[in-house]
Amino acid sequence: MSQKTGQYYHVPGGVIIDGPRSLPRKWKTADRTIPGFNKQLDATLRVYDWLPEMNNKDSAFNPATEVWEDPPTQDIQSNKVLLTYTKRNKTAQELSDEKDAIADVIMSEPGVVALAKALNDGSWVPGSNYSNAQMKAKIRAVL
Repeated sequence: MSQKTGQYYHVPGGVIIDGPRSLPRKWKTADRTIPGFNKQLDATLRVYDWLPEMNNKDSAFNPATEVWEDPPTQDIQSNKVLLTYTKRNKTAQELSDEKDAIADVIMSEPGVVALAKALNDGSWVPGSNYSNAQMKAKIRAVL
């Protein structure tokens, strides 16, 4: 399902020369200036070659396992510029990098660090004198 983004393209002769951007507040033509141009209806904007941007993204997107490919394809139509995005599965490296980043954030929290040090001295859990790298690996394993 396509959705309007609030951005517009100036597309005289079917060629994008400006955008995506917000509409200008006023627009100068050869013979006059149109105030409140940004408040005009899309039908009026089309007369001046301004088309709304519409996104065509699959609603079944799962950000935990998928990414959008850049750039999207642009399809200039009579009443809109349709951006179609392609999604792909994250690579094993991307998934691993995300786990590393999350584990780094967790291990940098002062409360987590204090708790880990208190529990990691071997007195609470026998044999649990782990290095920071071992602690990070254990956190990654449950992500």
